[in-house]
Amino acid sequence: MFRIYSPHSFITRGVALAALVLLCASASVARADSPSWAAKLDGEVRFYLPTEMGVLVVGTGKSLYALDSATGEALWRRKDARLRETDVAPVPGTDLLLLSFERDDRTRVEAADLLTGDTLWRGDKLRGAVMQVAVEPDADLLAVVFARDAEGQPREGFKRRPHLHVFDLATGEELWKHEVGSEVEMMPARWGDGGEVEYTLDNYRPPAFLDGRLYLFYEGATSFDARTGRERTRERFRVNEEGLALTEAEPVADEGFVYTSGRGRVRAVSRSTGEVEWEAKDLGLTPELVLAGRVLYVRTGGQFTRLKDGEISERGPYGVSAIDARTGRVLWRWKGADKGITNLALPDSSTVLVADRDDLIALDAATGKRRARSEHGVRGAAFIILNEGGEAVVGGREESNLQSLATSSAREYGARRFRAFGLASRVRGIGSGVGRVRVPSGAELAARRAPDVEERLLDRLDPARQLERLSRFLWHRDRLAALRGEWMYFYTDLKGRSGGGGHGLAGVNINTGRAERAVPLEDPDERFIADETSGLLYLARKDRLYAYTMRNGGR
Repeated sequence: MFRIYSPHSFITRGVALAALVLLCASASVARADSPSWAAKLDGEVRFYLPTEMGVLVVGTGKSLYALDSATGEALWRRKDARLRETDVAPVPGTDLLLLSFERDDRTRVEAADLLTGDTLWRGDKLRGAVMQVAVEPDADLLAVVFARDAEGQPREGFKRRPHLHVFDLATGEELWKHEVGSEVEMMPARWGDGGEVEYTLDNYRPPAFLDGRLYLFYEGATSFDARTGRERTRERFRVNEEGLALTEAEPVADEGFVYTSGRGRVRAVSRSTGEVEWEAKDLGLTPELVLAGRVLYVRTGGQFTRLKDGEISERGPYGVSAIDARTGRVLWRWKGADKGITNLALPDSSTVLVADRDDLIALDAATGKRRARSEHGVRGAAFIILNEGGEAVVGGREESNLQSLATSSAREYGARRFRAFGLASRVRGIGSGVGRVRVPSGAELAARRAPDVEERLLDRLDPARQLERLSRFLWHRDRLAALRGEWMYFYTDLKGRSGGGGHGLAGVNINTGRAERAVPLEDPDERFIADETSGLLYLARKDRLYAYTMRNGGR
């Protein structure tokens, strides 16, 4: 469940809430019994991934497909491509799809055109599966982290040594490479289904480009000259608590500094020199940094995924600190959270919101003193988000709930500048940044065609329809960049919501708290994808991928 609070009424009166809505509230829900489309593939669906252009990348035990997310039509199919999910990586901000083919002790990496499947460039002197990707389109730089032999039984303590390779984004030329100095603990891609699984580096923050440098965060914080690989700064410390994921914060930056955490400390690294300007010590586990003007708010303690089984573990001490972002001086510390703490939310410049096991708490942003507190009644409170009305949504986890964060993560990379390198680059003036890309000639396009790619839909369309389809893919990307996430999805009892009974996925509007969307499903697919741009929800059953239309009740 979740609850919605009006921060203004909550803070000024400190008593009853102006808006309080539960998931079980009655609502007019559009029921979607029949799928909008269904695509039958050549084997059981092993994985399916969204991309910002509205193309779904789907892997079976035999082939790799790219499907038009609006229609379910196969844009292309690559036969005999028995790829794992970790072998496939859409490159954010581009129309490229990285494919990793392992054979013996070597790996062939290809950058394929997402819309045609054609190979734009390849690298043959690599080893391992693709773990993480970072891109800097303005400088034509692509950083890819690989790990070798990253498969095994789900367990704690599985370690491998990451290898970083940096490429020219347009040509695939390898510019430099770096091997991380020690093995790091990895995270299973899934738990509980038996057998071997792929391991990932999802328990670490991905590499990041900034100011002509590339930052790595696997064994501390290290920065390199992004084009030459020359090491600029290095500070070694344990990035995560042993056996837990993402226990240190994602770095944040302003015009002068990059702020990082680790080893119970927060550091400000100068963007001009790469040197540590200041360090705040003895804060404790610091999984979140929020920068607001000249103040850096730091959450200590929280809820973390256990690598051995995927369960949630809570670690303290729990609290919030405020640090002067220019000097590192700790302005105040608050340690009043009770047995747990959620992320921070800042509804206005004077207020910091946080929830613990029992209460929603408002802190004075200037002094750290508690201004108000109210019981939230949410079991296992896990997060706070602010909706469009500025209300705080407190949400929790229950055994019957499935929360989709796919829309939020897709929206993050959809906001970056876009560069097209494949067929989409032929459409001038559509999509941000597309018009500046050189148009490949017909001979170049023919040379790129991979012989094992079949069923190219765009090749079968006349020029007018091809342009229309390309324009729609680019529109999807631009629309995604402008969207704000308004929906969360839960697996719950639909009785009284959809005019029927049984269980299914309910879409709850975080602005109203009303369950206004529903798809009846007695056997849900936990990998489901909700695409707010197309208004469709995607899920797989055996050898089929389904799309369900999710419309608001009453529309």
